[in-house]
Amino acid sequence: MAIGIGAIDSRRRRLLAGLGGAAACAAFPLVVGAQDPVRVGVLNSISYGPIVDRIDALLDRLEDAGFVDGQNLAVEYLSAEGRAERLPLLAAQLVHLNCQVIICLTGASTVRAAMGATSTIPIVFAISGDPYELGLVANGKRPEKLGQAHRGSSPYQVFQTADGWLTIGGAQQNFFRRLCALVGKPEIVDDPRFKTNAERVKHNDLLVGLLQEEVKKRSTAEWMAALEAEGIPAGPVLHHDEVFADPQIVARGMVAEVEHARAGRQKTLGVPLKFSATPGGVRRAAPALGQHDDEIKQGAKRWSERKVSSQRSR
Repeated sequence: MAIGIGAIDSRRRRLLAGLGGAAACAAFPLVVGAQDPVRVGVLNSISYGPIVDRIDALLDRLEDAGFVDGQNLAVEYLSAEGRAERLPLLAAQLVHLNCQVIICLTGASTVRAAMGATSTIPIVFAISGDPYELGLVANGKRPEKLGQAHRGSSPYQVFQTADGWLTIGGAQQNFFRRLCALVGKPEIVDDPRFKTNAERVKHNDLLVGLLQEEVKKRSTAEWMAALEAEGIPAGPVLHHDEVFADPQIVARGMVAEVEHARAGRQKTLGVPLKFSATPGGVRRAAPALGQHDDEIKQGAKRWSERKVSSQRSR
């Protein structure tokens, strides 16, 4: 069932107001203190509870930016509560409510629903809890470079192992808990600096340092086996030759061999999209300059002859 903004407690009302203000900045100029409030629609595919941590960091930062519900913002919040078939109806409802921007909180399904409901209203896909990463808050400050770190999630970056590198996406609370146990530091979970994703983002350097001490003690293969067993998102950082030899890449036909007019036999990338009825494939290499001139001319000549013959038969 759809949930109206009035059904949410005051703190969450302010959070959604902040989110609306951020998205409005991305779509069009929003001036703090403007006389007419901006009506913002927030579309969500699941219940609000599970995503509080992911977007909770928006609250304080957006309030600091001056975006307040009831003053320069009016927020309409609709949730499909896990029933994806309701999303198109809810998106249409936001359009009917004359929302000037629609923010999609979770999943590509919300974006598809919003795009299907309107072609004129700006749509923002809020994939992170940090408005600065999305470029939503026009505060005149340039975000600092973070290297391989994630601006709105922690821990979510590259770690060095005993023999290489791998990425770990352990920002979700259950993943973080398992990761801490896996590296032999379960006590980190209860540390006030790391209890929520928002706090972990603030203390990312400290947290990564603690995890890195343990990760570097084992090989990439050992960590991948352990992380996969726990269901924690992770992946090794591969060299080019390792990428093309990866069993998954080979199985999906992402490496194709073609005969080039000048370079001879060579490997190239396969077709990434696989269709059951029309699988497609790479049939030949990219042409050299003028390689197919004769074929094109002969084809054009045959077409012209058929056209003339067709006109004569009329």
